[in-house]
Amino acid sequence: MKKYFLIIFMLFSFSKANSQVILCDSLVVSGSQYQFTISINTSFIPILVDYWVTTSNSGFVLAEDSISSSHVVFNNPATAFDTITTCLHYMNTVCCVIYIWDGSSWVSPTNLPTASWDCSPNSPLGCYDPGTGMGQFSSLAACQAVCGSPTPSWDCSANGCYDPGTGMGQYTSLSACQSVCGQVSNITPCDSINIIGSQSQFTMQPFSNLNMYQVDYIVTTSSDGTVLGEDSCFSSVCIHSVNNFSATTNMPYDTITTCLYYISNNSFNTFTCCETWIWNSNFGIWSKVGIINSTNHFLLSKNKLVKIVDVLGRKANHTNNKTLFYIYEGGRVEKKYIYD
Repeated sequence: MKKYFLIIFMLFSFSKANSQVILCDSLVVSGSQYQFTISINTSFIPILVDYWVTTSNSGFVLAEDSISSSHVVFNNPATAFDTITTCLHYMNTVCCVIYIWDGSSWVSPTNLPTASWDCSPNSPLGCYDPGTGMGQFSSLAACQAVCGSPTPSWDCSANGCYDPGTGMGQYTSLSACQSVCGQVSNITPCDSINIIGSQSQFTMQPFSNLNMYQVDYIVTTSSDGTVLGEDSCFSSVCIHSVNNFSATTNMPYDTITTCLYYISNNSFNTFTCCETWIWNSNFGIWSKVGIINSTNHFLLSKNKLVKIVDVLGRKANHTNNKTLFYIYEGGRVEKKYIYD
């Protein structure tokens, strides 16, 4: 019996070791210059890569995927790149492949330059491989130690607020930007998110109005900043899966925030909308939180107010200059901060 388990362990270790070596050496690209899929072609059991990211040679992010064995990339025809870099992050390992469009297919050239890294404000990792072998840093870790990830920031445009991806936006929060710039369109993908599932595991599906915008990326985080789920979207049907669990408390979080990054059809800028949800244990549903920031303003609800609680869940009375949660019949919850 011991020999049997030893053989199983050795085979498993061999499979892991081989997957570390061959992942970037066994990628297959299918599709056109503008939309294509990169997948892993191995004889082993399908391998789920922790994180995929494809960037242009200037560091512009074209696509991201997580916990997937394939990676879909959309290369905008209006600004199509002919040289890209795809990086796979798995088992504390990073490997990258450079692809060049030769007129009919994506190919990986031979005699590739040594991997190197430069800072990039547009990359979610803060760094990218320029593909020349002349990057300032010899490893991704060394680059990230100096460059880090760009701080979220927001600027105004004709279509509302967006994150320029440089960390140099005029506003440090989306709410601060929207309070000044507002949103030209009253409709965003955040207005139509459907949640199905339990407190610990559920899916979200926003409706993408292809005449107005295209949802590109969705991320859900806990109140302490833990990423609970992230997905890239390339069609009108986008399913966002969330596993809600705290490694600290061994319990699911009761407050989460979901942010959608979407592209307006009349702009190449990426816009952001976010919704905060809290778990309503009385009704067993996720309730959307409405945020009110105004002067001497109180949002009247058609539903009967059940109670008011503070951020610690204690019963409270209506007061200004304090964050409070208003719970109504039917399970709707509004988060309010009313200024004097």
